[in-house]
Amino acid sequence: MKRIGWLLAVSITALTQTGWGAPVYQNQTNDTFLTAVYSVGPYDQIGDLVTLGGTERGLQSLTVQFFNLGSVGQFDASLAVWDATATTLLGTAQVTGIGIGDFSSTDVTFALSGLVVPDTISILLGVSNVGAGLDLGLNIFEPPTIGTSDNTFLLVQTGAVISQGSTPSGEGNLYLQIDASEVPEPSCWAMVGLGLAGLAWSKVRAA
Repeated sequence: MKRIGWLLAVSITALTQTGWGAPVYQNQTNDTFLTAVYSVGPYDQIGDLVTLGGTERGLQSLTVQFFNLGSVGQFDASLAVWDATATTLLGTAQVTGIGIGDFSSTDVTFALSGLVVPDTISILLGVSNVGAGLDLGLNIFEPPTIGTSDNTFLLVQTGAVISQGSTPSGEGNLYLQIDASEVPEPSCWAMVGLGLAGLAWSKVRAA
């Protein structure tokens, strides 16, 4: 029984060493009071090319800030995470039934469940099921306090084409916070499996 307890302790330690999430990109401090509006393009998606700070590369969540130039309503939002060249789709997420007031902002957080990514990624965000009277966009802040991003362009998608688009003022980045945890080494998962197997075996013996 002591051996099993040790195996479980090692398993728990291996997991806790990965961490539960820390900011690897943050641009939420300096508001430019500008918004990249979907209806201006019109764009199907708006995003940014960002280089992450730190060493954690298992994305846990991404938070973006929408602004509504229109009346009160609801909408759905989608997130696509691509590689640096926007040619390989790494993962997606969606949040539905988001309420927003007239001429107001709201933060939306997407869960990413440890999506493993490289140092530089392309972020693209879309909206759907937009309520009548809404006029949505993404707020622009500058500069990032964690991570980096070229402030001379945003990413835009129209149809299947992803390209660089100018920002409303000629410079700025999307309001973003990206949290990530360390990617566990394969040996960590092996220890977790061994610990769980030992626990199951001990229950069988006790029976």
